[in-house]
Amino acid sequence: MLVLVSAVTTVIFAVLLRFHSTIDLFPFIFRFEPLTFNILSFTQILTENFKIWFFVYGIAHIVLHFPFFTVFRVSPKPPSTPLLYLEFLRSCRSLVIGSVIEMAIEKLYIDDVFPVITPISYFDISPSSSTTSIFIACGLFPIVLLVGDAHFYWTHRLLHTKWLFAKVHHVHHLSFNPNPISGLSMHWVEASIYFSCAPIIGLFCPLWVTRLLTKVFLITPLQSHAGHTCTGHENVSSVAKRLLSKDEHYIHHVTSRYNYGSNPLWDKLMGTAYPADKVDDLLDSIKKKGSEKEDEPE
Repeated sequence: MLVLVSAVTTVIFAVLLRFHSTIDLFPFIFRFEPLTFNILSFTQILTENFKIWFFVYGIAHIVLHFPFFTVFRVSPKPPSTPLLYLEFLRSCRSLVIGSVIEMAIEKLYIDDVFPVITPISYFDISPSSSTTSIFIACGLFPIVLLVGDAHFYWTHRLLHTKWLFAKVHHVHHLSFNPNPISGLSMHWVEASIYFSCAPIIGLFCPLWVTRLLTKVFLITPLQSHAGHTCTGHENVSSVAKRLLSKDEHYIHHVTSRYNYGSNPLWDKLMGTAYPADKVDDLLDSIKKKGSEKEDEPE
């Protein structure tokens, strides 16, 4: 679902950019030339990322406290205020780290190190490009997202090895009861690993693809850390359940063992998905007694 929504959104913005090139449409995403490598450019990138994070996550945090949405909480117990403050500060740290990596990527494009191998014309959505090339680029972008998804799954599995979990990843798992603010709340080493997908993509993609992927990585934790689900609510349509329910990662935070992917694809392929026949019972248990950590990572 994330791949589909991202692909459709990319097509819409790309087409608008092509036929309305005089309109300033999210220039911090669809930018084709790297910034000058200096402190002002870094400040610009950092400001952009904080704007995205404050806007998207702030609205989500407020809206999900409306009475209409509170009934969909997985756990009736809200996170403690001290934990929310810590999650906020850790998320800010992750944004700074992501911005440093993004600035380093800009430098690699300035020095013509990136891209190393790339069919540049296939990813051309500049105003001077043809309509056909725009749609080809937008059709290829979901493949980039799949690469990002694979990167997240396997680095996440790595973080669940005993030493890395104890020294690094446990910081993220202090959020047993995920909420929007906890999405980027992580150890600085984990934040560096998380955003390292962008320079990997930069090896074979132009700047706008790498930048857009970085922005996607800023936003996507929101879906899996919202702490809400439509599962178990009979009056909710199947379409709404498919779009709004993201139980997998919540279950991962509860068990610390299953559902390592950002979507079920890799977990199903690798046999790490939480047993489907036990999901309802686990969610019912959480709703009755609140979110509790049940298992330690193997």
